Amino acid sequence: MTKSLVAFNEHLFYHLRVPKTFDLAVIGGGLLGASVFRRSCELGLKTLLVEKGPLGGRSSEASLGLFFGALPHLPRDPDAASELGKEAALTLERFRHAMALRSVLLPVFRGDAHDEDSLGGLLALAWKLAPSLLRGPAERLAPRDALALEPGLARKDLLCAFHLDAWTFDASEMARLFCGEGRACGGLCLPGTRVIGLSPAQGVWTLACTGADGSSASHSARAVVNAAGAWAGRVAALAGLDVPDARFLRETFLALPESAARQSLIRLGPRPLGLRAGPRPLFGPLGEPFDGDPDERHASLPDGERLLALARGLLPGLEATASPRAVAGLRPLPWPAGAERPPRHFKVFRAAPGFLSAACGEPLLCRPAAEAVLDALPLRKERA
Repeated sequence: MTKSLVAFNEHLFYHLRVPKTFDLAVIGGGLLGASVFRRSCELGLKTLLVEKGPLGGRSSEASLGLFFGALPHLPRDPDAASELGKEAALTLERFRHAMALRSVLLPVFRGDAHDEDSLGGLLALAWKLAPSLLRGPAERLAPRDALALEPGLARKDLLCAFHLDAWTFDASEMARLFCGEGRACGGLCLPGTRVIGLSPAQGVWTLACTGADGSSASHSARAVVNAAGAWAGRVAALAGLDVPDARFLRETFLALPESAARQSLIRLGPRPLGLRAGPRPLFGPLGEPFDGDPDERHASLPDGERLLALARGLLPGLEATASPRAVAGLRPLPWPAGAERPPRHFKVFRAAPGFLSAACGEPLLCRPAAEAVLDALPLRKERA
């Protein structure tokens, strides 16, 4: 078959598959956008997903796992922790093949904010409220046993450690799986496609797009969901709209040498700090409010040196000359500045008729966030 015939067949397939007007266009291929895309396709809606980079999104580059993300909720908000546990159970039931158990060690040192009893109580609460995050209850270890598991752990003032097996997943990989399920239901994904214009007319939105190769195309949709994460403000501005209270936390991680640790480590202080062991070990995060250019979030990472000092406090054997690579992800803070953190880490902004912006700050809540997005649109009711 000649190249020209192959190109013709691809062109024909594209135009046979693409409707004149989609029911829904999703901008952003991260975990939230992919969740909305998958659920919309499952409902039988003609759905388009556009992502300027590869599927999986680009704003969240590092994750320390489900349990790590749930820890801050446990003492303050048991309802939120319980909801996270329910979502973890649903995720495990459907996507266990994409998840992995990670061995986690939580050492307790003299002078820590949590002593042996309070940390033991917190972990017992975790097992009670969110058992799906863990394979079993935590085991308390004497210092000798903790050092047998993690020989590089700091010995001075080590009182004990708790060991557990926690479920983890890669957010970008999960988003790609969601996109695959949506495509299997008839949806269309266009990675490497940037939206450069948005305009409404007679109840239909037109998206002007450019591909990575410089090609141009336009698509029409009855509704648009802006799930572009840190780039949501730019997308909304294309339509002359604004995203209220769009705030982000820049989380700084350090990519450490592969020999850094055998276990994933978490140490609770004013905020949890941890090291994810494995082929790409990471230490972090520390966070700071971020309102700059999302493409320049790596420009200055003042937390890097502080993280390295904390990492060496846990693992004194880290090479003094180690120069770990700093990476940063942007986590949405979908609530107004100064307000107390709500139980649900997502919000849907109704920006204009048929145009919604959505943000989710907790990966495990992307499924209910997607449901909330579709509930806010008339499309689901029309199909019911």
